[in-house]
Formats: sequence, C-alpha cells, structure tokens
Amino acid sequence: MVFRKHKPLKKELSLIDVYAIGTGAIISAGFFLLPGFAAAQAGPAVIIGHLLAARDEQELKELLLRIENFVSIHIKSHGKSARLIGRPLKKMKLPEDTLVAMINRNDRIIVPKGSAVLDDSDRIAVIGEPKGIKKFKEIYGGK
Repeated sequence: MVFRKHKPLKKELSLIDVYAIGTGAIISAGFFLLPGFAAAQAGPAVIIGHLLAARDEQELKELLLRIENFVSIHIKSHGKSARLIGRPLKKMKLPEDTLVAMINRNDRIIVPKGSAVLDDSDRIAVIGEPKGIKKFKEIYGGK
C-alpha cells in the first residue's frame, strides 16, 4: 500500500451550499418519517391501501402472499373450515382484529356483509393483525 501526501481540502461552502445541505436533510427525513406516521394513524387499514394500489391481479396475489396480515381459506365440508359453512358472517366468532374482506364464490367476487352466508367451496380472504391472523389459521386452517 502506497501512502501519498494530499493537499488539504479547502473550506469553500457558500451560504447557498449550507442551506441546500440543511434543506436536503430535513426533506429526506420527512420521506422516512411520514409513511410511519401515516401507518400509525391508519393501523390495520394500511393493508387495504396496499391492496388498492396493486396494478393487476398478479401483483395483488404477490402482495398478499408476502404479508402476515392476510390468510386465504378454501371452505370445505371436511376439515377445520367446515364449521363456517351455512353461518352468516355476523354470527362467526372471528379472532379479534380480523375481518373477512372478500368471498370468492364460483369465480365471482362478493363483497361480504354481516348477513353473507358461506357455502361449501367458497374461498375467503381474511385480513387483520398478525396475531389475529395466526389465531384464525389455528382455528379454521388456511395458507
């Protein structure tokens, strides 16, 4: 390794240079802080914002598979999900902080209401806090 002597750097920052550095630091900090504040205010609803931002079905599927705030259940007459068949959503005992966001019945998307009744072969999408989703999977199965 060869060490060379270098000339010392000149202190040549103008007022505009200092102002630009300070302003850049403040604006950059905002880029990192504001999304966190927004997520704190939105809570679990921030997931819905991400879902709505998906450009196509494939992007939506990829997004849902990566987040721990989602579970998809295929309702079958045998297995853990069988107890969901024939019951209105409002009568289901869902874990706290979970919500049935969508019902897929025969390739038709249904926006669920409390009176919606689940049928054999329905596929439901459930969103919520990770703790609630984990509990939902334990009770009803799902991926």
